[in-house]
Amino acid sequence: MIDASPCPLELVDDGGLVLRAGGDAPSRLEVEPPEVCAAHPGRCRWVGSVTAVGPLLAAIVDGPESELPVDVWLGAALGGERMTFVDLWWSDPSVVDRTEVGPVYALAPALCGDSLVLRPAPRLPEAEHLEAPALLVELSGEYVVQDGALTRAGPAPSGACEPVAIELP
Repeated sequence: MIDASPCPLELVDDGGLVLRAGGDAPSRLEVEPPEVCAAHPGRCRWVGSVTAVGPLLAAIVDGPESELPVDVWLGAALGGERMTFVDLWWSDPSVVDRTEVGPVYALAPALCGDSLVLRPAPRLPEAEHLEAPALLVELSGEYVVQDGALTRAGPAPSGACEPVAIELP
């Protein structure tokens, strides 16, 4: 459930995943989940937020042998009719007490005006001693839905940006 005034949004399986709103003008948005969530729906937890660019939905993928996340994806439709996802965890996982805890850095979503932007951000304390991986720096920038996929369109627009209010691991 995503809290959205005046009516909440709900993720339901309606012959395929759908983000649905009730109220006087019911609406629905088709959700094309990440492949791992489609193949193993029980391994994915969902959190979301309604933003100025529309609803955003994060798929947190739990490991097959533990409840610790092994991947995180961000979904957006950005005005389209279908929500698609981009992977936020691109670097090698860190290991604590012989348990993989995900990457030190990840892509973090922000809103810059009416643009969705992903930027490298530290996730774990050891990040203070490391630079963001070059791949994450390359992947950072403004994202749009193009040819049915959420893809990088170019560098982030200039101006003030606000982090997206989704609690990510």
